[in-house]
Amino acid sequence: MLAAFFAQLAVIDVPVLERIFRTVPLTVVKWGEGGLSALSVVVAVEIDKAVRRRRKLK
Repeated sequence: MLAAFFAQLAVIDVPVLERIFRTVPLTVVKWGEGGLSALSVVVAVEIDKAVRRRRKLK
């Protein structure tokens, strides 16, 4: 999983790979948007797990 993360970063930020895959570097704002989107999924899953645990205890 870590290797896939770094491969994705390389495709986005390494100039040679940018030309091959026709990507452009992301701005700080776009990185933030992506990070917040990913974080929202984590938060939603954790809320779901907490609700399920609470229902199971009752």
